[in-house]
Amino acid sequence: MSLNIEFKPMSIKYAKILGNWQYDGYVKKIYVDPYLKNNEKETDQMRGPGGCYGFVAIDLEKSQLVGLFEYYFNDDSMEIGLALNPALIGKGLAKNFVLKGVEFGVNYFDYAGDYVKLHVNTNNVPAVKAYRQAGFALASQDGDKLEMRKTVRKWQEEYPLLKDIIKTKEVFWFNPNYNDSKSEQPLDISLTDIYEAEKRLKRFAPYIKKLFAETRKKDGLIESDLENINDFKDTLNNIFASEIKGNLLIKRDDSLPIAGSIKARGGIYEVLKHAEDLALQAGLLSEKDNYTVFASQRFKNFFSEYSLAVGSTGNLGLSIGIMGTTLGFKTTVHMSADAKAWKKELLREKGAIVKEYSSDYSEAVKAGRKESEKDAKSYFIDDENSKNLFLGYAVAALRLKEQFVEMNIIVDKNHPLYVYLPCGVGGGPGGITFGLKMVFNESVECFFAEPTHSPAMLIGMLTGEHDKISVQQFGIDNKTAADGLAVGRPSKLVGKLMEPMLTGIYTVQDDILFKLLEKLYKEKNIKLEPSALAGFPGPARLSKNKKYQNDQATHLLWATGGSMVPDKVFQSYL
Repeated sequence: MSLNIEFKPMSIKYAKILGNWQYDGYVKKIYVDPYLKNNEKETDQMRGPGGCYGFVAIDLEKSQLVGLFEYYFNDDSMEIGLALNPALIGKGLAKNFVLKGVEFGVNYFDYAGDYVKLHVNTNNVPAVKAYRQAGFALASQDGDKLEMRKTVRKWQEEYPLLKDIIKTKEVFWFNPNYNDSKSEQPLDISLTDIYEAEKRLKRFAPYIKKLFAETRKKDGLIESDLENINDFKDTLNNIFASEIKGNLLIKRDDSLPIAGSIKARGGIYEVLKHAEDLALQAGLLSEKDNYTVFASQRFKNFFSEYSLAVGSTGNLGLSIGIMGTTLGFKTTVHMSADAKAWKKELLREKGAIVKEYSSDYSEAVKAGRKESEKDAKSYFIDDENSKNLFLGYAVAALRLKEQFVEMNIIVDKNHPLYVYLPCGVGGGPGGITFGLKMVFNESVECFFAEPTHSPAMLIGMLTGEHDKISVQQFGIDNKTAADGLAVGRPSKLVGKLMEPMLTGIYTVQDDILFKLLEKLYKEKNIKLEPSALAGFPGPARLSKNKKYQNDQATHLLWATGGSMVPDKVFQSYL
């Protein structure tokens, strides 16, 4: 459950309502007497206990009073006090409410202190838990009284770009660690491994072709088309006041067979590899066999003894769920609050078990991993750390090279390739970037695109903290219409690997995604989901940098999903 709230200054009316709230936990009532006694005449800014500034949070959709936030400035630091509407307790809103209040306070008071602090009693266990989830850490303890702090200023001083990131402004960051020459990589994966993954997919092609009619055109390979959309450059130039030079192409992973998104690459590959490993170990298969045997009842019965699990915002869950249930696995998809209802419904129709969470992607993954660990026959597909997923994505580079040859497109130092990839946790774009760098070396440069409210990879790479840090720690809510990109903490595997490989990351506002979605549909009849449009501003914004103004360049927009979006849902985007 998400929150869409605005903060309003305290009034006598609101103070009276708050004073009637009753709680069953450690705190029983809200202390509002100072508001009522010291403010007989209502002013623009009523003061509460200790001279604090009081604000109420109002749900914009339901016009419901969500809670109270108080801000104290007794020294150089900001201290907060808060209370959530008792009717909303236990609904998974506490962490988001805390983050919203911190973000509001920092921006409203233009606060630039080292940290935000609060005090809480150790007996108030739910509150302590919510504060920790929101990024507050223990600073000191006096008996049963805790002081918790959330650091802000030190990061902003070291990385000035964070100020705009925290304010959810659009930014473009060039990676200072990028090295355009081939160097040793911190991952035990080579170009040979990518070719081995491609061979595995070709072994499975007869099976895929037999069961999924939409793959027969490409003889059982799960691959998308590459299209020239040079005529869309004018639209981008008009929107962004830019002048894009070179060719503009789109990689249509939105139409990938079976799962209709980029996740069909990594997700399906890992399921197939796991199935192959189990069958080989059981003596049911040799690599020389015709893999259509996987469609037999014997194999389905065998796989029915095993389970698959995955945490997902949507598209990875679809690819795992569809492929897993087709093979016969008991498949469970743990879905975050951002996952779209239609994706959950489709998974259930395919026979997958869907478990829903009121929290974000990271919590869904954590819960899924924990549950899977209890079952020796359960295999958890970890989008945050999986090398197999990574390899499945990386194979795209080999396929793309072949498509360039077919279209007579040259990629070399004089004809550079710039690739724009929407980024969530980082597995998909990271794997593709890795593959592209292995294949095209310094002739390709890759850029990740993230929503302004979910810049997980950007913050992780900017600070060098990678998966040790989350957007919530900076008061960013991780709420975006681009559900596939709604990730608060980046992949542990990908961030460090991308340090020498990734040229940069930029962020995009949701309203821009919808504007581009409508333009692309009306002008090109291409239906993408919002997250798939994140890459589209890239060429326009990059063109404002003289270094990238090259008539011989190829700009490649990676469209990551959209073909499976129901018409009714898609119409709601327009």
